[in-house]
Amino acid sequence: MSDLYLNNSLVKKDFQVGELFHAENMLIGKSQTVELKNQNEVIFSDNFTTSKPIPSPIEIASVSSTTSDDVTIVVKLIDSDQKLSVVDKDNKVIATANTGVKTIHIKGLKPGTKYSVGTYTLKATNSFNDEVTTNIPEFTVAWKPPVPVISKVEVPDSTHVKVTVSNLNPVDKLQIKDTVANKILVNGVVGSSVVSAPGLTPGKKYATGELIIFAKNDNATGDSTNIPEFTTPAS
Repeated sequence: MSDLYLNNSLVKKDFQVGELFHAENMLIGKSQTVELKNQNEVIFSDNFTTSKPIPSPIEIASVSSTTSDDVTIVVKLIDSDQKLSVVDKDNKVIATANTGVKTIHIKGLKPGTKYSVGTYTLKATNSFNDEVTTNIPEFTVAWKPPVPVISKVEVPDSTHVKVTVSNLNPVDKLQIKDTVANKILVNGVVGSSVVSAPGLTPGKKYATGELIIFAKNDNATGDSTNIPEFTTPAS
């Protein structure tokens, strides 16, 4: 009877002809030596190298930007030993994520800027430094609107207040919110620096901050400004 050795360690005594032995927990990518010994005599010896795992390809699930200092990329699947990174066209790393994490954040891009497909590349690198890559599709970095600067507040009738601001961006629109009722009173027109909120109570004094105004666009919402005190005329 012969004994089976793997890397000079006895793994199966009295190894039979036609018998199958399944070795586990071997180091990946390393040379292995298998031997059959009859007592101290080596009657068979062979070497082989365990193969490295094939890294999973990466497929982007989503690219989004909701604030002016962050672009978030999520992949559908990642191996436990893969690490995401983003590189530019010069292969300079501009963002990294922790190993095994499916989400990566890019910081420091220009707000409101559209980046075409392939401007940046997403990489996934495993523990053997094997890389898989994919182009990041077109995306636009969110532009957070500025805090509105109110230049005029008018009360044209008993149920409306009309507010004009002096610093609206062309891609933004104004909204007025009733903070007491927690309700948006009006959605303004994109690019219009004047907005009129309906549905007010006739003959009521609205305290400063009871109504607020803020700007938003498709990607982001800006901070608000309190509309100063005003009173609607009685109907």
